[in-house]
Amino acid sequence: MRTITIILLLFFSLLLEQSCNLKKDKISEISGSQFKLWELKKGSPVNSRATYYYYFTHKGGFKICEKFYQSKKIEEYSGSDVYYQRTWELKNDSTINIAGIDYHIVKLSYDTIRICNNNVKEVEMIRSDEKL
Repeated sequence: MRTITIILLLFFSLLLEQSCNLKKDKISEISGSQFKLWELKKGSPVNSRATYYYYFTHKGGFKICEKFYQSKKIEEYSGSDVYYQRTWELKNDSTINIAGIDYHIVKLSYDTIRICNNNVKEVEMIRSDEKL
């Protein structure tokens, strides 16, 4: 009986460790080693004279950036009178919270993130090599 208990404890410990490693891998996919910039391709704001980016830090920081047409500089989105929470969190394997809103992860790979929630059909981002 004691042997079975020890085997079960080891099994569940390994399972928990594997789950934690998967979460770390997903966090690394989203934010890189320090930060990562993602260009919004689908579901971005209406202003067609700008390109919008999501900026994720490894420690849970988040901001929206924009680059206006024919500009070389990416700046933080002013948002006029819109305030948004500047954090993100991977809640589990299939849910990410960005700026206080939960999104279902449809696809997460090295170069693409696709998410959706009840209010937004789908948001697609591609990895950007742009510099801030």
